[in-house]
Amino acid sequence: MMKKCSFWFKYIFMIIMVFKVADVYGEIGTTTVARWKDNKKGAYSMGFDDSMQSQHDHCIPNLIKRGLVGSFWVNPSTTRYAYGINTWESLVSRAGIELCDHTMNHNGANFIEEADYEIGETARIIRSLNPPGRSRFLLFLRGGGTSWPNGYEFLISKHELISSRGGGNSYRGDESGSGLIEHAQQAIENGAWHMLATHGTGPYCEWLGYETVHFEALLDYLASVKDQLWVGTCGDVHKYVQEQNSAKVTVFEAMNSLIRLDLTSDMDPELYDYPLTLITEVPSTWKYCHVSQGELQSIYPVKSGKVQYEATPGFGEILLKSSAMDTSPPGKPVIRDGSGTDISYTPNTAKLTANWNPCGDPESGISRYWYKIGTTPGGSEVIDWIDNGRSTSVAATRTNLSLVRGETYYFTVKAVNGVGLSSEGTSNGQAVMLIPDYIVFADGFEVGTTDMWDTITQGGGNTVTISKSAARKGDYGLTCHVTGTNNMTITKQNVSGLDDNYVRFYFKLSPDFRLPERTSVQLLNLTNNVNFFVAGVYLSSNSEGLYVYARCVDNKRQEFTLPASSNYPPGIVRVSPDTWHCVDVRTKSDAGNGGVELWFDGDRKSSLLHKFTNGWELRNITVGAINIGSGVSGDIYFDDITVSDSYLKPSFHVSGK
Repeated sequence: MMKKCSFWFKYIFMIIMVFKVADVYGEIGTTTVARWKDNKKGAYSMGFDDSMQSQHDHCIPNLIKRGLVGSFWVNPSTTRYAYGINTWESLVSRAGIELCDHTMNHNGANFIEEADYEIGETARIIRSLNPPGRSRFLLFLRGGGTSWPNGYEFLISKHELISSRGGGNSYRGDESGSGLIEHAQQAIENGAWHMLATHGTGPYCEWLGYETVHFEALLDYLASVKDQLWVGTCGDVHKYVQEQNSAKVTVFEAMNSLIRLDLTSDMDPELYDYPLTLITEVPSTWKYCHVSQGELQSIYPVKSGKVQYEATPGFGEILLKSSAMDTSPPGKPVIRDGSGTDISYTPNTAKLTANWNPCGDPESGISRYWYKIGTTPGGSEVIDWIDNGRSTSVAATRTNLSLVRGETYYFTVKAVNGVGLSSEGTSNGQAVMLIPDYIVFADGFEVGTTDMWDTITQGGGNTVTISKSAARKGDYGLTCHVTGTNNMTITKQNVSGLDDNYVRFYFKLSPDFRLPERTSVQLLNLTNNVNFFVAGVYLSSNSEGLYVYARCVDNKRQEFTLPASSNYPPGIVRVSPDTWHCVDVRTKSDAGNGGVELWFDGDRKSSLLHKFTNGWELRNITVGAINIGSGVSGDIYFDDITVSDSYLKPSFHVSGK
């Protein structure tokens, strides 16, 4: 009798427990995956092609001002990219903007090897700029109007690229811009993903864009509906859609004290790493919910017994538990200059390194680190905030990093915890080493002659003289008096044996200097060991006044203008008569990583350093008035001409060497 009672007791108990478990899993632990990030009603993306100058000057600043993001298909080997180097290699990182592969030159390819470089090198450059730990996922477009060799498509999968804009319903409306806002509104109404694809933007839009008033009105609208519409990059929305379509939530355990979940999808987590928005039923007594997945933690508010949070498919078990809000920042980073123990000096002029111990935050952990580099403690004169993922070391090698010998550089690191609180620390600095003879040539004309130069050319009333009136600093400078079209120059042969050179000179135009519109005069000519043109600096004019630009050449003897176009008004580098200006030109001879950089009065105007320029090393330098256009007259003054192995600040001065 006792055995029968025991059996029935156990049977009834099991039935009760089954209903109890079913009840728990029907409420606490019940989890849904939101259709869109943050459970918004729809999604919207903006794609921009060709790394245009107006994207640097107008589009991206207007996105950032409104807290919006976009996707930019860039061409790293073009002068357009070179013009916006600080945007592409620094600014977009801290703004959440996406860079996509649009090939190096936007010229297509004739051979598979050329196609492999065009596609693969662009991917490598973009990935080197992405934060550590981000997946290799990249969107790819080959470029309109380009031709490619048969069978090149396998290179897309070889370099782990997705050949598309990612998806979405693209705008096909009036080019004047009417319908742009309506198209975005429909994404909310239909719960869909809509997209705008364009090129230049703003008052100096190069081509295939929208009128400024319509484009900015769209941005204003998007900013006003951010609580309803997810404005995400093409890549992020694509990832979310693909992951969400096959997402599966498994509840391992659901109790009043703890909920254990697993989130998976059919997508490869090595590429598809974008967090999905989950909504989970939790006990009504919870006010805040601590969510952890792997090493990532955060704390979210609980509303009406539900918590909305982020988790990534395939990144490990998700734990939810009751928590108080984290109100304290993480531990302050203690930074060591260098890659190991703290250093005071670095021999490198193109790379800076730093490292630090993981920062502690017992409540919500560390979500990521950011770094910036300055010439003052805590400053950002060199590079502003860069996302460093969760890595506790950095080796900064961005293109826009040209270091000054003798200058001290400081890393500032910001640790951010799971709820967004942060703390900062600054290193004690590392100075770039001064080495003997890093200035390979310098003439401030203080000896009162041109004896340091090998050749002087003048004639036809055009004269080259040393004079006190031409002195910028000290007693003497060089005067080129222009009355006709004859060249007047001084030339130094075999000025350098380096393949990476920085040439700096100061110049001033007399108050009566005249340069007719669309006329030019060359101020600097750089040639290689067989006197082939490597680079030069030119003075020209248009209806707005005088301006300066540079030209350079690659292995194919193709010439390029820096900044990218004299037809783009914001990019024109203006010159004021009767004012000393400083020009720096870097020429780097290299296979695939060479080219030219241009600074004007200490500001980097262009950085074209993704070119094949092997064999185009600087060996000879000519200064003066060269290839003079008709109608040019007046005086051009030169002083403090220097060739070195590294960038020199404009205030730097050497007299005679």
